[in-house]
Amino acid sequence: MKSLKIVSFVLMFFVFGCSGESADKENIDSYYEAESFAGSAADEGTYTREELAKTDVMTADQTTAPSVDGTVSSVVEPEVIEPKIIKTANMNMEVENYAKAKVLIDSIVKHYQGFIANEDENRYASQISNQIVIRVPKENFEVLIEAISGTAKEVFSKSISMQDVTEEYVDIQTRLNTKKEVESRYIDLLKEARNVGDILEVEEHIRVLREEIEAKEGRLKFLDNRISLSTINLSVYEQLETTTTGFGSELWNGLENGWEGLLIFIIGFLTMWPFWIIIGLIVFFIIRWNRKRKARRQNVA
Repeated sequence: MKSLKIVSFVLMFFVFGCSGESADKENIDSYYEAESFAGSAADEGTYTREELAKTDVMTADQTTAPSVDGTVSSVVEPEVIEPKIIKTANMNMEVENYAKAKVLIDSIVKHYQGFIANEDENRYASQISNQIVIRVPKENFEVLIEAISGTAKEVFSKSISMQDVTEEYVDIQTRLNTKKEVESRYIDLLKEARNVGDILEVEEHIRVLREEIEAKEGRLKFLDNRISLSTINLSVYEQLETTTTGFGSELWNGLENGWEGLLIFIIGFLTMWPFWIIIGLIVFFIIRWNRKRKARRQNVA
């Protein structure tokens, strides 16, 4: 009985020892496999931006959320950037009556909080036309185009373009904030400067930074204006009726034009009377000189 207990104890020790050794071996193997994979990935640079972001320390923009198994994991909330779009439209249309259409267009533009930035009106024998530049808030851009189209006899062309300047806007804004921070540090250094040389050097850096900041602020204001107020380049015209004339009318017009031309010639001739007097005197003296020369030749003969 005693020998049986000893054999059972030895068997149990052997079984548990083997199972523990195999478990430890599996843990060690899995550990080295993970380390080998991480090392090779880091050496070869195969990590993507998303994989590297997961290894970063949790920042202030991160929040925590429970996972499926009840543990808490970090969730990154991406920054939402509003798209910056510049809208521009070009329209060319004909109207029945230009005067009435112009009044109606002005009232429509005013109704949608827009304004006319520029006009170029021209009147010809067969046409009245106007090139109008309209600025309107971006939220009223499409409805204003439809309202103006409703005043036309026929719309010959209409094109709308949208320029995305989000990347440029964000880039300028980021650079601007950075330069303002650097400027603030230089201002702090200026307060601590003790000699003239240091003061002049710091002031020069501040001057250069201030010029760059103002240039970028000006560009941002320009983009803000183009983004908030869309542009409509409108070409509107009225085709006038031309009357045709017969042969008799053309003949009479020819006689009138000929008589007017003769009067213009006479008036021009009389206007130049001082020149005619000078020319007459020159001819008179030439003729008199020739006569005297012939008389001398006859006396000599």
